[in-house]
Amino acid sequence: MIHISLLPVKEYKIFIHSLLSFLSAFFIVKVLLLFVRYSTINFFNGSYELNHFEVICTNHPHSSFWTQTTVVSIYGISVVVSFCLYIFSKFLQKRIKLESLHKLLFCWIQIILLFQSFGIIVKSILIQQDFYYALLWLYLPPVAIYVIGIIFLVVYFKLQYSIFFEFVKISPSQRLIKTLENKRLFFIKHCILPVLCGYAILFLIHEFEMYIYEIVEFSVCILILSSVLIRKKNKAIKIHKNYTILTFNYFLLCITIICLGGYLFLSKIL
Repeated sequence: MIHISLLPVKEYKIFIHSLLSFLSAFFIVKVLLLFVRYSTINFFNGSYELNHFEVICTNHPHSSFWTQTTVVSIYGISVVVSFCLYIFSKFLQKRIKLESLHKLLFCWIQIILLFQSFGIIVKSILIQQDFYYALLWLYLPPVAIYVIGIIFLVVYFKLQYSIFFEFVKISPSQRLIKTLENKRLFFIKHCILPVLCGYAILFLIHEFEMYIYEIVEFSVCILILSSVLIRKKNKAIKIHKNYTILTFNYFLLCITIICLGGYLFLSKIL
């Protein structure tokens, strides 16, 4: 049995940074996509309402408002924008030299963007919502839609799985992740636990009022992140000496507060 000796203060600070990075990334992505969805619906002169972190088009299902163009545009724009932003963030991450703290924030942004692209497709097909109906408007048979969902699920698992190693690179020392068991424990403490705490905070903001899509979103997120724990191979990972997140960063805290304030502001004016 392998024991990991993490200093309480070190473990605490890494966890806090990961939690703040998750919340910051969540609000950044959600506010951006909220504005994109709102702009698209408004472009077609549709009616809408803010449903927690989603802008919902409220036009009647049998209204003449719904055409192939409006359905594909409204339901597909978030997926396309999310995937483009994911590619752009990967490009930036490789082109610029990031400190550990910024790298951690990029990891969370990419995880959430992946869910808002590939994950949204899987979620929508699973509960027959949004993107599922957009595909129906393209005259695709239900069987083909579910096949597409399975393909996107496999791709989604693969891409999210690769981010696991980016998280492990945040480790302040090589010894903490020398074995596969150490990698798993490090990942649980600084990835899965921040997600659990982060979603608890998000539900608290909305007074624990939950919708079916939020439950599915949370479940899929935890499922994908937890899937890396079953890995049987121990991939060698290089830890850079300049990677340190042991000093509490007030800039990240300010970003989190600003992003939360921006969302709450938009929720009042939309």
